[in-house]
Amino acid sequence: MTMPQADDTPETAAARARLDELFGLLGGGEAFNPELRRYLGELAAQLRLALDDGSMPPAEVQRLADAAVHVVEGVRRRHEEGVLGRARDRLEEAVVATEARHPVVSGLALRLIDALANIGI
Repeated sequence: MTMPQADDTPETAAARARLDELFGLLGGGEAFNPELRRYLGELAAQLRLALDDGSMPPAEVQRLADAAVHVVEGVRRRHEEGVLGRARDRLEEAVVATEARHPVVSGLALRLIDALANIGI
């Protein structure tokens, strides 16, 4: 878990907390598809960099981190009809909202969406 920085705004602190949650979920013993785990990890790392260097507003980082957390939760609850599909749809919506301004992060999220499609979601 990262410590809040002295100059963090409440929005930045909330985005950091959501990213910490995402990293924590990825480190669990869940049996994720390796490709899916890799893309989620890369996305989380790029979001952290974008937040730390100020190249992406905290609200956008949090929106994408929220969507990624929902994907992880959807993978865990895959037996519940529609949960993972709705999580994928949220991620797609978040990507569309950030695509033009943050192509690297959006590209990672799109690869994650492709990985979900490859496992039938």
